[in-house]
Amino acid sequence: MDINKILSNFFGNKVDRDMKEIYPIVEKVKEVYPTFSALTNDELRQRTFDLKAKIAAYVQEEEAELVRLKEMGEDPEVDVNEKEGIYNQADKLIETIDEKYEEILRESIPEAFSIVRETARRFKENEELEVTALEYDRELAAGVDHI
Repeated sequence: MDINKILSNFFGNKVDRDMKEIYPIVEKVKEVYPTFSALTNDELRQRTFDLKAKIAAYVQEEEAELVRLKEMGEDPEVDVNEKEGIYNQADKLIETIDEKYEEILRESIPEAFSIVRETARRFKENEELEVTALEYDRELAAGVDHI
């Protein structure tokens, strides 16, 4: 018996490990997805905006504190030694923000995937998709003929 088979039997292979990690996410997508097919185009689109807002809100306090720390660090009136402490705080806060983003993004995968999947299905099945124009669309479409 070769060493790869022995190791594979003991530790499992990469595909098996990846499937074990992804399977719970796939199951959550299967649970969530059916609710998206019943939404109107406007409602589906709104879910995208809601998801973006949820993600932004999750780190809002930390982002605001980071802005405050950066402003303090750039203030010429602040002592150099104090600035070092401020920048260390900012570095730790950036790590916290990154961890929180990872947490909320992992939590949002089933909903985000379902939104994309349903949108792709609608584009595949329809030559055009019609939604209510928002100010965002008007700004985005300025000078573009096909929208």
